[in-house]
Amino acid sequence: AEWKWGEEQRDAFECIKNCLITRPVLGYPDFSREFIIYTDASGYGIGAVLAQIQPPPQSADSVESDGQDLRKSDGVEVVIAYTSKNLNDREAKWSTTEKEAYAIIHAIDVSKTYLYGRKFTVFTDHRP
Repeated sequence: AEWKWGEEQRDAFECIKNCLITRPVLGYPDFSREFIIYTDASGYGIGAVLAQIQPPPQSADSVESDGQDLRKSDGVEVVIAYTSKNLNDREAKWSTTEKEAYAIIHAIDVSKTYLYGRKFTVFTDHRP
């Protein structure tokens, strides 16, 4: 079957894009909390997610006891930003380890306004 990009596909793509950039998917940074970076690389690109563990939003799961807000969870992971980059021809020839390391460097570089002077943890799936 032949696949065509039409109005229905465009609308679905726009809907997915909007879902990825609106709350609760994207949150605001809390500079009093540690940041988390997840990175990955492939043969043709790199990507990363900047996230944090933040208190869950007020909900029916919250209970007040003696003036303190007690929650069922210590927090929820909130995505602050996404980043990705296509590898150029030279970069695409790098080893897997070099690509994974470059993904970390790129993620830290584009997130430096959030990370400068703050504690953060990097997670990668690469195991050399």
